[in-house]
Amino acid sequence: MKQNLLEIIDFERINTLLQGFNKTTGFVTAILDLEGNILSKSGWRQICTEFHRVNPKTSKRCKISDTELANKLAAGEKYHFYKCLNGLVDVAVPMVFKGEHIANLFTGQFFFEEPDRNFFIKQASKYGFDKKKYLMALDQVPVIPEKKVKPALDFLLNMTELIAEMSVQQIEQNELNNVLKESEEKFKLAFLTSPDSVNINRLEDGMYIDINDSFTEITGYTKEETIGRTSSEIDIWLNSEDRLRLVAGLKKSGKVKNLEAKFKLKDGRIIDGLMSAAVISINNIPHILSITRDITEFKSAEKALRVSEIKYRSFFENSMDAILLTGPDGKIYSANPAACKMFGYSKNEIIQLGREGIVDLSDSRLPILLSQRKAKGKAVGEITMLRKYKTPFQVELSSAIFINAENEPLTSMIIRDITDRKKVENEINKLNEELEQKVNDRTNELSRSQEALLNLVEDLNEKSNELEKSSQSLESKNKELETFTYSVSHDLKAPLRGIDGYSQILLKDYESKLDSEGQRFLHTIRNSALQMNQLINDLLEYSRLERQTIIPSAVQLKEVVDILVAQQSTSQNFNKISIVADIPSVEIFTDRNGLTLSLRNLIENAIKFSQKKRNPKIEIGYQDVDTKHLIFVKDNGIGFNMKFHDRIFQIFQRLQRSEDYEGTGIGLAMVTKALERLNGKVWAESKLGKETIFYIELPKINTYERNE
Repeated sequence: MKQNLLEIIDFERINTLLQGFNKTTGFVTAILDLEGNILSKSGWRQICTEFHRVNPKTSKRCKISDTELANKLAAGEKYHFYKCLNGLVDVAVPMVFKGEHIANLFTGQFFFEEPDRNFFIKQASKYGFDKKKYLMALDQVPVIPEKKVKPALDFLLNMTELIAEMSVQQIEQNELNNVLKESEEKFKLAFLTSPDSVNINRLEDGMYIDINDSFTEITGYTKEETIGRTSSEIDIWLNSEDRLRLVAGLKKSGKVKNLEAKFKLKDGRIIDGLMSAAVISINNIPHILSITRDITEFKSAEKALRVSEIKYRSFFENSMDAILLTGPDGKIYSANPAACKMFGYSKNEIIQLGREGIVDLSDSRLPILLSQRKAKGKAVGEITMLRKYKTPFQVELSSAIFINAENEPLTSMIIRDITDRKKVENEINKLNEELEQKVNDRTNELSRSQEALLNLVEDLNEKSNELEKSSQSLESKNKELETFTYSVSHDLKAPLRGIDGYSQILLKDYESKLDSEGQRFLHTIRNSALQMNQLINDLLEYSRLERQTIIPSAVQLKEVVDILVAQQSTSQNFNKISIVADIPSVEIFTDRNGLTLSLRNLIENAIKFSQKKRNPKIEIGYQDVDTKHLIFVKDNGIGFNMKFHDRIFQIFQRLQRSEDYEGTGIGLAMVTKALERLNGKVWAESKLGKETIFYIELPKINTYERNE
């Protein structure tokens, strides 16, 4: 306390007061600590400053005088007069703050009566002072009667008390400020670091003044979005009734504790909150300090616990098996209705009997079960238990140790009566013995039949070999047929080119020499040659399908369809037809050439058979169907009778005349063959004169199957 007081005294201000006192009264003053160190002074006499306190010997005498004077004050005097060793009168006034003597206020350096000049002349000679100057300084020292000194000392005493009071008040204020600052820092730290949402609102209008980081983390609202607005403006209360309950509680007692309410977050989610609030004063303005904890998970857990308890209670009460709840000492705490029925006792009777009253303690399996439960915390096995009147019966027992809410170990026992099951097991064992005998008898019979069976297997193997040879022969013939088809188709193209070429020459060079009928005949010959050429090309492509290697890859379906539609833009009737391709960005793992050939034939077919419609339209789409890719091509053309469905996919089969609709009758057969090679299939649905939809189905292949 002493050091604190000395540190906080405003000595600059005190010097001003002491100097004013010196000018008014002529009294010189000084404040010295208890060790004699000068803390403040005003108007000291020249004889002291230039002589007594300069010379080492007289200065030492000054210090001795100050110390003796201070020691006398320590005895509790109000003030003390003292003639210093250098011949002047000094007066000391103690500075006591809160009962502690921390410093002394000195005045003096005067005479009560005219001084003895010879004393000072001798002193000048003794200490080597300049006699003339020393005596001149002596003449400046005032002579003040003792009766005039005391009122001045009373004034000084009052002044020191005032200084002490001001100093104490300053210390108390500083301490109060420190406590307040520390409290504010603790509050600020708690405010900022609290895991709960903390906010301060003005009581008058509910405006947010400040929020902590947890408020932002929980609600999603930033400080910029919150401060300066009210809770109504950010619409954070789900129910206005909750807010009214808070306001009512604050008005009634100035605080609210553990108010449960629902809050709406920025992202629209609803949470449960547990709020406590109190009215506080900030700058003499009432505010609300609110702390809210997110208890959504707690509420969910509480609800789940209630549901679990209900389920457990329902299971306990309605279980067909007996259930007992026991302690480690064998005491039974509870038994369900099934247990009462099984053992033939009331619930209270079972509880009174305890575990040992219903278990056959002589059963050799009992120690094994107890050891198992002790080691693993649970046990399952069969054991003998006792009904009323000590009637034994066999049960299947499942027991487990658990810790309850009071941290006590308990054991749950689920007991199933297996008396009937044991009877059935015994009967089954007996039947098994009889069956085993029958099996032995049948085995002997089977061994006799084994030889005949082996002979039959040999015959089947011979037939299988013959069948395999026939299959190989058939495969060879198919390959020969494909080779023949390819050769014939290829060899037929040479004479066709001759027919077409000479027909063009006749039409060009001899057109003027032919009448109209002759020209028509030549056009017919050339058109037939072109149709025959197309037929041969289709046959070649059809026969080539079997020889082409399937190369599976990731095919972007939309890309394939877009290319095929673009290729049809050169068709004569393309601009008359509306083609809508709604294909998502889907990837199909298959042979690109086979898929492209199939889609091209179906799109060309749709264009051909819908071009004569008034508003021809074609739709190409995709559906994801479980483990399959489904692609469809739909047109609003002439359609066909569904009784000819299978016929249209056979080679050379047509439902319309070639004069009406050009074609070779091979396109759909190629689609069928190409999709069979891809493990897919094609089919159609049609309404005669209205529409036709062709479907392509391909299997989905996952990553593992691709690698395989």
